[in-house]
Amino acid sequence: MTFLVRAATDADLVAVGELHHRSRLSAYADLIPRDELTARPASALVAWWTERWRYEQDTHRMTVATSGHDIVGFSYAGATLAPDTAELCAIHVDPTLQGRGLGTRLMDAALAWFAADAHWQRAELWVLSANVSARRFYERLGWATDGGHREGPIGAAVAPQVRYSIGLARPADGRARLGEGA
Repeated sequence: MTFLVRAATDADLVAVGELHHRSRLSAYADLIPRDELTARPASALVAWWTERWRYEQDTHRMTVATSGHDIVGFSYAGATLAPDTAELCAIHVDPTLQGRGLGTRLMDAALAWFAADAHWQRAELWVLSANVSARRFYERLGWATDGGHREGPIGAAVAPQVRYSIGLARPADGRARLGEGA
């Protein structure tokens, strides 16, 4: 199976919302009560991504992975309130295709975008504390916990989250490269 990674377009948002819904149902099945996961249908996530993209497309980047005409993964990234810090806001891969390198390709695209912007010195992301699989994925790619903790809603459920970060190093030659966890 061949995959293409490219910048998202408005036409991709329905597929992104539907994929996000499938991914959440799979990834959070043992972490969040099923009623909470199913309370928000795929159509609500389509509407949410459409609205969010409308307001953030100038400051954020959505990247999709495709197989043929199908969206099989996506990442969403942008700025944080800290002027030197970027955030990986979301990364999702079709549950039937996990383990094939799509998540890594989407992560690489987000990190390359971060590193190309000279004012960002580090990147961060938030993950459910209990999502061991996702945490291992991030750690394999060089991210490290940095002590940040918060609780965030998924439906009416409140889920503890932990923050990971990574440095975006720029050597003397000016060429961006990824650094160690910050």
